[in-house]
Amino acid sequence: KENFSDHRTPLCLSNPDVTRISIERALKWIEKENDKIFFPITYGDTGAWCQCEPCKALDHAPGQYSTRLLHWVNPVAKAIAEKYPDKIVLTFAYGGSDAPPPTIRPEKNIWICGSAGYASFPFWHHIEASKPKSYKGTEAKIDGWMKVAPQQTSICEYFSDKYYPSMPDFLAGRIKHHAEKGIKGVMFTFGMPNNFKSLCEYLS
Repeated sequence: KENFSDHRTPLCLSNPDVTRISIERALKWIEKENDKIFFPITYGDTGAWCQCEPCKALDHAPGQYSTRLLHWVNPVAKAIAEKYPDKIVLTFAYGGSDAPPPTIRPEKNIWICGSAGYASFPFWHHIEASKPKSYKGTEAKIDGWMKVAPQQTSICEYFSDKYYPSMPDFLAGRIKHHAEKGIKGVMFTFGMPNNFKSLCEYLS
C-alpha cells in the first residue's frame, strides 16, 4: 500500500462490486464532462496485480492479465455505449496486459492503448529498416493487439532525451509508419528530446 497513488492503485477486477462502482462512477464522470470524447478507464499504472483466487482464475496464463482487464472494462464500456454511444473508452495494454487475450475481445467503443518505444530510436528509418531485437519486441506487442482489435488499437509513445537528427523527417516517418500499420492514433506522448523541444511539440 505504500506504493499506491491516484493513478497506480491496483483493483480487484474479479469483484462484481468493483465493476458496479466503476460503471456508476464512469457514467457520472461522462455526465459532468459530456463535451469530451475520450475517457481513460484502465487498470492502474502499476505492476501490482491482485492475486486473489477469483482474479487468478480469470487469467489465461500466469502473469498474463489482459483477460481479467477486459473482463472488467468491457461491462463498463458497454454501459457507456448504451447511454453515450459517441464516447470512446481508452484502456492501456502494458505492465501485465501487453499481450492480447486468446478469446475475449474489447467492446467496439474501447480503444486499446499499447506502449511503444519507437520514439526512443533517434535514427528512425535505419532502425525501421534493420528491425533490431528491441524494435521487434515493441512491434510484437502492437501487432498482437492489432490482430484482435484492428480498428481499435492506438499507442502511447515514449521519447528519450536524445537529440533527433532531421526531426521533421523523423516524426513524419513514424506517423506514416503508424498509418500504414492501421494504428488509430498516438494517444499519449511522454518525454521529449533535450534539443528543440518547442519544435518537437509543434510538429507533434
